[in-house]
Amino acid sequence: MIIWNNYEYGKKIYEERSVKTKKYQYKELKTLVLYMILNDNPSKEIREVLEECCQDDIKYLREKQKKVIFNKIIAQVKQELPKKDQIIKEKYIKSREITIFVDEIDKIKSINDKNAEKVAFAMLVYCKWLNNLTWFTMSKADIVREAKVKNLNSIDQQRVLTGLVQNQYIKSDVRKANRKHCRGTGNNEQQMWSLNYLSQDGDVAFTINDYDNVVYRYLNYVYGGYFVCAGCGKIFKQNKQNNSIYCNKCAREINLEKTNCKYHPIEKRMVICSDCGNEFEIYPKDNQTNRCPECYKKYRAEKSREKALRYYHNHK
Repeated sequence: MIIWNNYEYGKKIYEERSVKTKKYQYKELKTLVLYMILNDNPSKEIREVLEECCQDDIKYLREKQKKVIFNKIIAQVKQELPKKDQIIKEKYIKSREITIFVDEIDKIKSINDKNAEKVAFAMLVYCKWLNNLTWFTMSKADIVREAKVKNLNSIDQQRVLTGLVQNQYIKSDVRKANRKHCRGTGNNEQQMWSLNYLSQDGDVAFTINDYDNVVYRYLNYVYGGYFVCAGCGKIFKQNKQNNSIYCNKCAREINLEKTNCKYHPIEKRMVICSDCGNEFEIYPKDNQTNRCPECYKKYRAEKSREKALRYYHNHK
């Protein structure tokens, strides 16, 4: 699972009070801890929020066990952070910016297979986000998710990766990965990738600092048909009418605001009950109601009794 911005991801978990996955919940909880530490929340409050956000396999442990787990997560995050007086909060809030060069785009475009191009671009973005590592690990699930090729079955997904290796766009090898990424696995050998189309400088195609739907940046640059939402600033696929300026989420929020502005509650009017003489409220277009709710119940009960008596006398 790739988390492009730990601070923003942690903020989202804090607001929603829930992690998104069970498999990677410890990784997600660490982003939550980072967010809360940077906002000066005490450890006790962090543990309370962790218990509220975690999945069931942690929730139903004993209090002592949960405290040990939560303290360990908090300690790991604090260990990765510099000293408190040296922390620059803006550094964590702002997403890392990467530069994509024209030469890299041209090499990817030469693959001449849109699905393979998307995979190659997603791997390029991740490699640059990791500071242009010569060899890096990226799971097949992450490649498929970021490249937006879930429409392909697993055989076709593997065929795309194999084709990129055979055509020497990428290299694949099983190597020893960084120990901090393999803690607890007992084995630090992982499948790793190296890109043959990675450039260090040249003419700039575009820069990226927002990684949602990141593969759309490449598709829009090469093929067109995408737009930047005027609300959130993220990139999305254009509709058939080619007139979208907002993504679906922002469009719903704007329409909801417009609806709320136009809605005015109907004012009710007061009338006097024909039985008890007390005042009660009715809608302005209601011209039939002349009894209050309590008297209407009594009236209906009396009518039902009379109807039952008539039926009894007619059929005895």
